[in-house]
Amino acid sequence: MSDTTIDYKPAEASSTPNGLNRLAGRVSGLWLGLDWPMRLVLVLGVMLLVAALAAPLIAPYEPNAQSLLARLKPPIGFAGAREGHVFGTD
Repeated sequence: MSDTTIDYKPAEASSTPNGLNRLAGRVSGLWLGLDWPMRLVLVLGVMLLVAALAAPLIAPYEPNAQSLLARLKPPIGFAGAREGHVFGTD
């Protein structure tokens, strides 16, 4: 018979679960595998998605509401500007 030795090395404790490490490695590999135009497209797509989800915070005013007294006021920084309308009213 032959003598065989089995080396047993206990798994090292890590602060993150093994599944998260694998996912991070895959995402990193996918990102690094893309050329720069595709990276730009993905970044712009994510920015558009965030802007779409945050639309009520970006533009809190009702688009169909009308106020004839607030018509054609200049942007903030000019005389006669309305508070809350950074780019003016038109």
